[in-house]
Amino acid sequence: MRGTALAESRPAGEGRAAGGGPWIETWTLFLLVFGAQFAFGMWMDGRGFLWGDALDRATSALVALYSTDPHLAAIGFVWMPLPTLLEIALTSTYVLWPQVVSSGFASTFITALAGGVTAVLLLKVSRRFGVSPVVGWAFALLVCTNPMLFLFYTNGMSEGVAAPFLIGATAGITLFWYTGRRSYVAMASLALAFGFASIYQAVPYGGSLFAALVLGVLFGSESKRSAPQGAWRAIEGLGILFLVPSVYVGILWIGANWVIMGDPLYFAHSQYSNQGVVASYEGARLAAGATGDLGATLRYVGERTAPFLIPTAFLLAARILDGRAREVNTISLVLLNLGVPLGLMVPQLYAGSSFGWLRYFMYPLFAAAGWGLYEVAKSRRKRLATVFVLGGWAFAFPVVLWAMANPSLGQDEHYEVRALVSGQDASETGFTNYLADAAPVVRYLEEKVMPEGHVVAADATQGWPIAAQMPPRYLSNLLMLTPDRRFLQAVRAPQKYHVSYLLVPDPKKYPNDLINTTYPRLWEGKEPGFRLAAKFPRTMQGWRLYRLAR
Repeated sequence: MRGTALAESRPAGEGRAAGGGPWIETWTLFLLVFGAQFAFGMWMDGRGFLWGDALDRATSALVALYSTDPHLAAIGFVWMPLPTLLEIALTSTYVLWPQVVSSGFASTFITALAGGVTAVLLLKVSRRFGVSPVVGWAFALLVCTNPMLFLFYTNGMSEGVAAPFLIGATAGITLFWYTGRRSYVAMASLALAFGFASIYQAVPYGGSLFAALVLGVLFGSESKRSAPQGAWRAIEGLGILFLVPSVYVGILWIGANWVIMGDPLYFAHSQYSNQGVVASYEGARLAAGATGDLGATLRYVGERTAPFLIPTAFLLAARILDGRAREVNTISLVLLNLGVPLGLMVPQLYAGSSFGWLRYFMYPLFAAAGWGLYEVAKSRRKRLATVFVLGGWAFAFPVVLWAMANPSLGQDEHYEVRALVSGQDASETGFTNYLADAAPVVRYLEEKVMPEGHVVAADATQGWPIAAQMPPRYLSNLLMLTPDRRFLQAVRAPQKYHVSYLLVPDPKKYPNDLINTTYPRLWEGKEPGFRLAAKFPRTMQGWRLYRLAR
């Protein structure tokens, strides 16, 4: 009897068959989305549109396996580790395919995989809500083909890796409201934890989602049946269930920084952290004008967030027309959309600690993607709600594309949009291809230095494009980078560690380079015991190679 009552209490689509769904449909959608994103990403990679941060993370995975000191800690302790950890499986093929990183494959494959997973997730969620399969397919495809999301599912950036987790966390909470089943809160908690392991923006996003969960329990009719012992007891239990996995990830991350790097907050304030990197590029940031000016900061955030709020604006319109605008979830939806822009970007931009890239403002898309199907399921007029939910994503397409194509908004993105219109390659649009820029240095080392067995030391912060293009026999033996635990000692006592060359960037541009800080007079040619071997003035770093005098 109890099982029968439980089955009768489930909303349409909550049964085993609806939740499982035919495998062929699931795999068809996955392969369609993954295949399109992967093919587009590799096509753009081949045209030179290789995103620096994505390749940097992939190179960290490569160095963790193949370097002068291979170890897992070489993935770095600046950005959250999951994207790099996922790429380790692909970079393990480096010996067989040395271009696995430099071709863009390792980066693009991971985010395209995330795009396919997002599509399947949304299809599964549509079944849980009892939404028509046609609507589920349409919604999944509209989300995954949104220009901003599509680009970041193809370029290897961490936002693409985090997307299915943050979308899944949102969907889990809405499913909890719809069904009252706490298992969906558990699903949301695990998704959020993986999102946090991918990207720092998951912290304010998760905080907003937790606030929505609390408001739903206190004032939302959907959650009342899940709190038989009272709202506050429910908040206590649900809060623990929802937050503990993310807190555990945070503790692991801080602990690893403490044990391995000697500083629990190394990721936050080291010279390689976001704060340190931004400080190194002072004056070269588009967002620099917002520093210390609250009005300018709010304008900057508003201009870049607005295009991504369109799907949510349509959700709010659907709630108004359905007579549900006064429900507490309306406030929750607004909070979730503004959590990252106001909770993180405003403080960072005001303090001058952010580059202000357009991608930092795309999180309302994740909120709308995870929430949209809930509005269809809850609406009293489902056809109208469906039109608004799908129409919001359709209307957002050209507006988001316009924002990406605008150089003052899409600082990085406009190059790819321009290339799609003009047919130009990266070098013709002005897009920064770090690998092409470092190629002269790589050729010189391969032809003039390393065949003789000489060891070259370089700080990986700027030297990763060189490492990404090194053949296995040289990367594993002759290029010593900062993840090597002997690096500082080797730079200070090069003869003892058989280091013959030091490769350094222009200290005026990169004052935090470890070799420059160790030998502040090296660049000027005033460091005893070293002589200039080669200069590469046309590279962004202005690389110079110094040889140890024997």
